Amino acid sequence: MIWTLAWRNLWRNRTRSILLLLSLVTGYVSLVILTAVSNGFLEEMLRTMVDEGVGHVQIHAAGFLRDGDVRKRIPDPDRIQGIIRETAPAARVVRRIRIRGMLASAAGAYPVEVWGVDPGAERRFSRIDRYRVRGGRLEASREILIGVRLAEKLRVSPGDRLVLTAADVRGELTSAGFRLKGVFDTPSKEIDETLAWITLPAAGELAGYRGEVNEMVVRLSDRDQAGPYAQVLNARLPRGLRAAAWGELLPAVRYQVTYFRETNFITVGIVFFAAVFGVMNVFFMALYERMREFGVLRALGALS
Repeated sequence: MIWTLAWRNLWRNRTRSILLLLSLVTGYVSLVILTAVSNGFLEEMLRTMVDEGVGHVQIHAAGFLRDGDVRKRIPDPDRIQGIIRETAPAARVVRRIRIRGMLASAAGAYPVEVWGVDPGAERRFSRIDRYRVRGGRLEASREILIGVRLAEKLRVSPGDRLVLTAADVRGELTSAGFRLKGVFDTPSKEIDETLAWITLPAAGELAGYRGEVNEMVVRLSDRDQAGPYAQVLNARLPRGLRAAAWGELLPAVRYQVTYFRETNFITVGIVFFAAVFGVMNVFFMALYERMREFGVLRALGALS
């Protein structure tokens, strides 16, 4: 009896019921689309961050991230890689030498951050090399890759000569000549203006290293495990070395992730409560419109 009355009452005012249904459908569909777009943007931002070389966890000597001093290095990278293999067998690891220096051409000189990399391992780890727009891949020890904006400032193109100057572990300035092998164009303006790639042996020679590196980057199968895994590594690493998860390395990105997730949660709550109050409003309107009919039914004993 009650369900029959409720169904009939629903279609008693068809226009009102259809408008309510359309508003609910529009609200929930919009919510799904907004959430999907926000989550997709967030996921792409994090994937780009990882693919551009940050990885999930990085290992450095204590204080290296603060000042970038080439004297703060990892003395035995083979041992550290063994620890990583023991604690995370499926993880991918690359070794790097990061140097701050000046890159000069006939048109001028600009400060750069140089990554000394193993080209083969780095191609499997990050995708900066896939952004290459002119020239070839990094192969020989006296070749260099730079960003398109830096190439424009230096007025160079693949095949031109560049001179890189940096301080070594003794604090002395050293210089080396490189031939520009290729130019990459990434979504990041900062990377295109400041980053250069050379081979790991060339960077080691420039910094005065003997088999050492100053950065090891770990890429896990699950990004959410980066924080706990960094703690596991810190318990196993030799004194003087420290592991940091991507959230610690990039606090601005971590803030954006938190902001987007909280915004999505608030948006879902607002739409849900709007739908609830909308349904309640229609229910009470229908109830007050038929108050006398319900009174008659109750007097006749049809409603208790």
